[in-house]
Amino acid sequence: MEKNAITCQWEQRTSTNQATQIIAEGTEDRYLYPSLTTTLFTMSNRHSSSEIEIDTKTGDLVIGEFNKLGVAEAVMPSIQEVAKPEKANYSRDPDYYFEDGSIILLVQDVLFKIHASLLKAQSQVFKDMFAMPSGDAASITEGSSEQRPIVIPQVKPPQFRNLLKMIYTPASSGFHASLQSIDTDDPDSGKSAWKSFTFYLDVATLCHRFEINEMEQWARNRFETLISLSIEAVASNASTDPGVLLDAIHLVNYYICVSDHHTGSQDLVPLFRTPRLREYHPSVFGCIFSIFLSEDYPAWEGEPFTKVDRMALFSGQIRLSPIPDLFKADIRSPLFKQPTPLDFRKMIASDPLINQPPCQRRCDQAVREIWLTVFNEDYYEGIGGSGVGVGVSWLSTLARDRVLFTKKALGIQTKCHQNCRMRYIDQLDKDIELVYIRLGGAKLNATDPATNRSTQATKVDSPDIPQSLSAAGYSTRTMPKHQNTGVEEEPSKRVKISGSADAEGVLTKGSSNYSRDPDYYFEDGNTILLIQDVLFKVHRSLLKAQSQVFEDMFTLPSGDTANDVEGTSDEHPIAIPQVKSPRFRNLLKIIYSPASSGFHASLQFNDDKPYSYLDIKAWSDFTFYLDVATLGHRFAMAEMEQWAKGRLTRLLLSYPEVIAFRASADPYTLLDSIEYARIIQDQQLINNTLHLAYYHFSLPELHAGFKDLLSLIRNSNLKERHPSVFGCLFSVFLSEDHTSWEKKPFNKMDRMALFSAHVRLSTIPKSFKANIRSPLFERPKSLPHFRKKFTPDSTNTPPPCINGCDQKILEAWKEEFSEGYYLGVIKDNIIKPFTSLSIIPQLRLHFVQRVRAIGCNQNCHTRYINQLDEDIERVYIQLGDYYREID
Repeated sequence: MEKNAITCQWEQRTSTNQATQIIAEGTEDRYLYPSLTTTLFTMSNRHSSSEIEIDTKTGDLVIGEFNKLGVAEAVMPSIQEVAKPEKANYSRDPDYYFEDGSIILLVQDVLFKIHASLLKAQSQVFKDMFAMPSGDAASITEGSSEQRPIVIPQVKPPQFRNLLKMIYTPASSGFHASLQSIDTDDPDSGKSAWKSFTFYLDVATLCHRFEINEMEQWARNRFETLISLSIEAVASNASTDPGVLLDAIHLVNYYICVSDHHTGSQDLVPLFRTPRLREYHPSVFGCIFSIFLSEDYPAWEGEPFTKVDRMALFSGQIRLSPIPDLFKADIRSPLFKQPTPLDFRKMIASDPLINQPPCQRRCDQAVREIWLTVFNEDYYEGIGGSGVGVGVSWLSTLARDRVLFTKKALGIQTKCHQNCRMRYIDQLDKDIELVYIRLGGAKLNATDPATNRSTQATKVDSPDIPQSLSAAGYSTRTMPKHQNTGVEEEPSKRVKISGSADAEGVLTKGSSNYSRDPDYYFEDGNTILLIQDVLFKVHRSLLKAQSQVFEDMFTLPSGDTANDVEGTSDEHPIAIPQVKSPRFRNLLKIIYSPASSGFHASLQFNDDKPYSYLDIKAWSDFTFYLDVATLGHRFAMAEMEQWAKGRLTRLLLSYPEVIAFRASADPYTLLDSIEYARIIQDQQLINNTLHLAYYHFSLPELHAGFKDLLSLIRNSNLKERHPSVFGCLFSVFLSEDHTSWEKKPFNKMDRMALFSAHVRLSTIPKSFKANIRSPLFERPKSLPHFRKKFTPDSTNTPPPCINGCDQKILEAWKEEFSEGYYLGVIKDNIIKPFTSLSIIPQLRLHFVQRVRAIGCNQNCHTRYINQLDEDIERVYIQLGDYYREID
C-alpha cells in the first residue's frame, strides 16, 4: 500500500456513528430509510471493484485515492498530516478560481480560489479553518498562495465543485431550474434524474462534514423527493458511476439503486466483503446474500467466488429450501401467504390478535387489490416452493416489488384521513428489513417445528461470509443513533465586516457621512459601491459573472492611476445613480443567498396561513421580485430577470387583491411595476400591473382623506407617463359628492378642475364611447351580440367554442356588470356615471377570476380579457383628458 494512502479505520467513534445515519437514522425518518436500505443492492449492473483495496496488514479499507463519502466516518488526517507533493503541479479550477478570491484551497490536485467570507457565512468549520494568524505570520499563512494552499483531504474535485455551485449559483439560474424539471415521460429523464441525484448526494454529504445545516436539510429534502418520484430513472443510469455504489456502503442512507436485471451479481462480491458491512448495515448485507442465493450454483464456480464462499452459499440455499416457519415468525406483512381481507387488515393492526375494523373509505380493499397485482400467484407459488433455491430466489425480488407496490399504492385517489396507505407501506418496509437482517443475521440454535430440522447453519471460518440465519435480536433501529456533537447550530447568514468600530455605523474618518450596509459589506470584498448614502463592499467577480454591465464598470485602468481608481475605498466608491439602496440590497440577496437558504424557502407561499400572513407576504414578495427584475434588466442580468419576471407574473395572477390592499404602504411601487412592464414591452405584464394599480386606487377606504391620492395626481409626470392611471384616479375623485371637495386636502385648483369635468361629463358623450368595443356602455343583447363585441374584426367572428365557453363567459359578465352598473352609465345623473366608471377595476377583477376558472383548453377567455383591458385603458385615458386647469 502507498505510504500516503488515506485509510478508513472503522472504529466505533463518534464520527463513524454520525456518518452512517446522517439522514434516515439521525433524523428518525422511517420513510426515507426503508426506501434506501431495502432496495440498495437490487442493482448489479457493472459494479466495479477496481477502486477497492484492502490493506492485509491492518485490515483497513482503501477506496480509491480518496474516499468520496468518507468525510465524517473516517479518521480524518489533519491538514498538517496530509503529505503534499514536492512540486506544486496543480491545475486551477476553470469555474471557481476567482481573480478576487481571498483563500486558496487544494482538493486533490485542483486549486480553488474562493471568497472566504461566503464559506464562513455558511459553515463554522470553514470559519475556524480560515481563522487568520496575527502578526508577521499572516503573510505566510496557508491559503494565501498556490504554493501554500489549504488542503481539503478526502474530497474529490467534482464533489467540492458541486458544493461551490450550490453556494455561488443564484436560485434564479437555469441550473437550479434543470434540477427541478425531470419529465418522467422523457426518454432522457434518467440522465437528468441521475445528474440531480449525484448533485444532491455531493451537497448533502459535504454539508454534513462542514456543518452547513440549512443547506444539508435542503439537499436531503430534494434527495428524498427525487427518490420517491424518479426511482426508476435514477436506477437506469446508476451504472454510469459505479463509484457511488462503493460510497453507499458507508452512507447507505444516502443511496438507492434499483434495476430490473440481476446480471453481473459477481461484481457485488467486493462490496459484500467490505469490513463491518454486516455490523453497520445488516439488512444490506442480507440483501446482497439473497442475490447470491438466487443465482444458479454454476455461477458460484468461478471467480471471484472462493471455496469458502461456495460452502456458505450451498449451506444457506439448502437450509432455506423451503423457507422455514421460524424464519417467517413475526413478519406481519403477507409475504409468505396469500392474504384474506381479514388477514390483510391485521398487517396494520395495533394488536394482530384483535380484528382490525375496515377503513370507511375502503382503503383496505384498494391497497389489497394492488398488493395482489404485485405479489401475485406466481410470487406466492415461488416463495412457498420446496425446490432447492426456489423460495429464496423470490426473496431477492422483495426490494423491487416493494418499489412497485409503493408507487401504485401512493397513486390511489382517496380522501382517507387515517393515512392507511402509508401504514401498510411502513409495515412492509419494517418486514422487508427484518427478512434481510435474518438472511445475514446472528447464530440460531432453535429447531424448525415444521420440519424438525435444525436451523443452525454450518460454521464458516471466514468472517466475511454469513455464519447462520437468525430470527432473534431484531430491532427496527439497526444502527446506532446519530450522536449529538454538542455544537449548537447557528443560523446561516452572511458575514458582516468585523474588527472595526465603524462596521455597522456611520463613517466619520476621512469620508462622507455614508453608512456601511449591515449585510453586504464583506471583509474580503474588493469593490465598494455607493447606493444613495449606503456603502456596499462586494466581490467584483460575482457581479461580473452575472452582468456585462458590471464587467465594463469594473474594468480597472492601468498604471499609477489604478491607486486612485473608484471603488477601492470608502472615500472613493463607485456611485450607482437612480437606484434605491433597499432595491440594490434585494438584488444582492438573490446573488449571494444560496437556493437552500431560509430566505428562498420563505418565498414559498402557504395558503393555509391566515389572511394577515398572505396580506403582508404577497406585498413583500411583489416588491422583491420587482426589484430584482428591474435591476436585472438595467444591468443586463437576463437569466435573473427572467426568473424574477416569471414569479412576478404568477404572483400578480394569484394574489392581486392582497397585493392591492398592501400597496397603500408605497403606491409609487405600483407605478414602478407599470414602468418596468412597458420598458420590456410585455403586454400581459403591462395589463396585469395597470389593473393592479386601477384596483388599488378604486378602493377609497385605503386612502382616508385622499391625501395620498392627491399627491399622486398633482405629480407633474403622472399624466404624461401613466395617462390611464391618472384618469382612474380622476374617476375616483369625480365619484365623490362635490361637498367632499370643499374640505382639505382639496385646494381651489383641484375644485375648479373637478367641477369643470363634472359638468362636461354629466352625460357621457357619444364621442367618449367611440372605439370602445367591450359592452361597457351598452348591455349585451344576446350571445351573438356579445361575441361580436369582443371580436376586433366584426366581419369575421370566430365560431362558438364547442365547450360552451362563450355562454359561460356571457353569464359571468352579466353577473359582474349587472343592471345597476348599466343604470349608472346611461342615466343623466351628475354622479352616477362616475361611480360606475370608478368601480370598473373591481368588476373587471372578479370577471377575470370567473372566466379563468372555466378551464377551457383553448383559452377562449383570453380574447375577452384582452379586449376588455384595452378598452378600460382607453376609457381612463379619455377621462384624464377632461382634467383641465382653469386659467
